[in-house]
Amino acid sequence: MNKEINTHSKSEHPESEKKEGAVHITIFVNARERHITEDEVTYTEVVLLAYDPMEENVIYTVSYKGGPKKKPAGTLSPGDIIEVKSGMIFNVTPTNKS
Repeated sequence: MNKEINTHSKSEHPESEKKEGAVHITIFVNARERHITEDEVTYTEVVLLAYDPMEENVIYTVSYKGGPKKKPAGTLSPGDIIEVKSGMIFNVTPTNKS
């Protein structure tokens, strides 16, 4: 499954990168506006939207709020996938492994 994850902010988003007919969902990752074209996102995709590239000796904590009614807030762990909705807020915090 290939997903388009756009790491451009709204003002940086070149028109040529928009897929014709693609629906863009606006989410916020570490207070930065991001656009995705899928209705779900993985833990790794969220981390990459905040910290690309991911560092090997770092653990990332991902929390979110403003999600769908069935789970409007929570945390993501490696391997997790979550349904997204426009305006959803993600916070990604790196912690060095000791």
